[in-house]
Amino acid sequence: MAGAGEASSVDIGEIWDGSKAVDFAMKFLGELSKHARIRSAVVIGSRARGAWKKWSDIDLVIVSDCKLGEALWSTKGFGVVDARPYTWEELVEGIMRAEVEIIEAFEYGKVLVDDGTWSRARALYEKVRNALGIERYGEGWRIRRKIPKSELEKMLGEIPPGSK
Repeated sequence: MAGAGEASSVDIGEIWDGSKAVDFAMKFLGELSKHARIRSAVVIGSRARGAWKKWSDIDLVIVSDCKLGEALWSTKGFGVVDARPYTWEELVEGIMRAEVEIIEAFEYGKVLVDDGTWSRARALYEKVRNALGIERYGEGWRIRRKIPKSELEKMLGEIPPGSK
């Protein structure tokens, strides 16, 4: 997996058996990468916020070249890892729609793997966040401006393609 070198320094706590959650997540991603190219993996949820318990699952936003389908559910560790799979196109759609899970990933997520895809997506997210006026509001998020998708696309210009 490209861009996985710094993952061991990411602290997302321990799992039920006392081992590092980041090691478990990376092993899961290594197994999954036998079936699809993993472009990015970002921890979200309680482990990203530092509010984890040993029995907390590992919520992972995973961006891959293709739909993961059966490969995801058959990968050892699924269940401890709660995977949220996206292709590049699905990630872009989630950014454009300001999906809460995507907002959380960009605002608070801890990147485990990135081949440059997450960095490119972050640049798009920043533009969308500014255009829509996305801001923290209590426990959730507020979107100050509602802009039709077609108009938002015109404002943002060309969206970068998924592959390098």
